[in-house]
Amino acid sequence: MTTDHQMLIVSEQENAYWHIQFAQEPYYVAGRGYDQYKPAYELGWMAALQHPDAGFAELVQELEMQWGTQTTTSLLPWREVRQAVKDAWMHARAQMHNSQSISLTVIPVRDLPTVLYPLHKGCQTLLRDLWSMRSVPVNDFAQQVIERHIDLLQRFIQVLGALCHNNKVSLSRVSHWPQRLYVGWMTFRSRLSEWTPAEAFEVCERRERSLLFAYHRALRKNLPVDVRILLAQQAKTLQLNLEKLVWVRHNWSL
Repeated sequence: MTTDHQMLIVSEQENAYWHIQFAQEPYYVAGRGYDQYKPAYELGWMAALQHPDAGFAELVQELEMQWGTQTTTSLLPWREVRQAVKDAWMHARAQMHNSQSISLTVIPVRDLPTVLYPLHKGCQTLLRDLWSMRSVPVNDFAQQVIERHIDLLQRFIQVLGALCHNNKVSLSRVSHWPQRLYVGWMTFRSRLSEWTPAEAFEVCERRERSLLFAYHRALRKNLPVDVRILLAQQAKTLQLNLEKLVWVRHNWSL
C-alpha cells in the first residue's frame, strides 16, 4: 500500500513535472492557467498510486464520476481533461516502475558529484547567458527579472558548493567547463546583439527548462535527506522563476 510519505513525494514530483509540461501538450488551450489542468493531473497520478494493478480502462468511469462531483479550481468538463488525467496516470506509473528498478540504498556520498555536477553546470551556463542578456534593450520590469534570476542562480551555485562541502565531496574533478559548451556560449554571446529581446528570452527559457528537468531527474534518485530537501527547494523556486521568465518573454514590450 502507498504510504502518506510516498504519496507526498510522488505528488510533489508530478506537480513539478506537469507545471512546466502542461503548456506543451496538444490539448492545452492558450491562455489557460495551470490551475485548470492541475486537478486533472492530480486525479490521474493519485489513481496510479491508489490502484497500481488496474488499467486505465478499468478506472475511467470512476474517474469521470469523481471529476463531475469534486470541487476543484478547474472549470473544464471531463471531455477536455480526460487525456490530461490519462497522461498523468501513465507518467506516474512509469515513474513508479523506474523507482522500483532502482536500488533502495541511498546514494553513497562519494557518488554525489555525479548528481550535483549537472545542476551546478546548468546553473553556471544559465548565469552566463543572463549576464550577457544585460546588454539586450528591455524595459525596466524585464531587467529586474533578469537581475533576480542572476541573484537566484548565484545563490544556487553557492548552496550546491556548500552541499558538497558539508558532505565532504568535491566538484573540482568535474567542475571545468567543457570546451564545446564554452564555444557554444561565446557564439550565443556574439549573436545576442542581433536578436530581439523575445528571441533572447526564448533561448534562456529553454535553458531554464532544461535545468529544471535536470533537478527533476536528480530528485528521482534516492538521495540523502539533507540533499533532497535542498534540491527540492531549489527546484520549486526555479519553477516559480521560470513562470516569470515565460511571462516576460510574452510581454517584454509592454
